[in-house]
Amino acid sequence: MFGKEVQTAEPGDSVGVVVNRLPQTERGDVISYPQDRAEVPESFVAEIILFSEREIKNNDELLIRCGTAEKKCRVGRILEKIDPVNLTLDTKFPEALKGGDVGKLELSPLEPMCLERYSEFPELGRFVVEGRKGTAAAGIVLETQISSERIA
Repeated sequence: MFGKEVQTAEPGDSVGVVVNRLPQTERGDVISYPQDRAEVPESFVAEIILFSEREIKNNDELLIRCGTAEKKCRVGRILEKIDPVNLTLDTKFPEALKGGDVGKLELSPLEPMCLERYSEFPELGRFVVEGRKGTAAAGIVLETQISSERIA
């Protein structure tokens, strides 16, 4: 649907919307029905796999991209390091994760960001972590802690 003008769109269609002169909107904002508003979590638990040699530690600040949204998130706590071969628990509360590691961690967006559990809404439940040299990690949202603030 990109590149051509349409009058209607159905659920699941990928469309671009150009919105002019709305000062409170920015790239990556999510449009939703008023009766089923998008979730804006205070924090979330994610499972990630690190591609680069970058190390991730508690309290690190990460640049997360979900769809076209790009927001900074703080690592609250690394919950688990997971054995990437057997997908079983390797270490609880490790000090850090490094290249090739799979882990589960708590993240808190530093500004409002729409995210959903991957199992319920894959498009808003997957993300990448940007590093100095490109994509450093990829992840999925497992759980969300919802705030009272919501984005419409």
